[in-house]
Amino acid sequence: MTSISFDSTEPRGASVTTTPPRIRAAENKRVLIYPVNRTADWWRFVGQNLGWNESVVVTDVRGTGDICIVDDFYVELKRLRLEEKPTSSQLSDVEVFDVIARCRLLRWMDPHL
Repeated sequence: MTSISFDSTEPRGASVTTTPPRIRAAENKRVLIYPVNRTADWWRFVGQNLGWNESVVVTDVRGTGDICIVDDFYVELKRLRLEEKPTSSQLSDVEVFDVIARCRLLRWMDPHL
């Protein structure tokens, strides 16, 4: 699924009968686009024609998009594998345990992985 992140400029709680939120390029400087595989070029074109100051296509395939997260993922994975007890900079130990408990795949894997 493709996601487009942006901030609406309309106030919260607007009536349903009002016009849809308008996005003002001067107030919102960047849009991040997360395309599915093999659609990065199309989404780059769409992003460049949205009227925003900048659009950034983030992918998980090397050589595509403006930013590729694959190398960063493997750097972090290597760091975690070298630790005796891997820790997350984003989640607490309780939250990690909760994620493992809820995921059918992770429950059967070695917790270190």
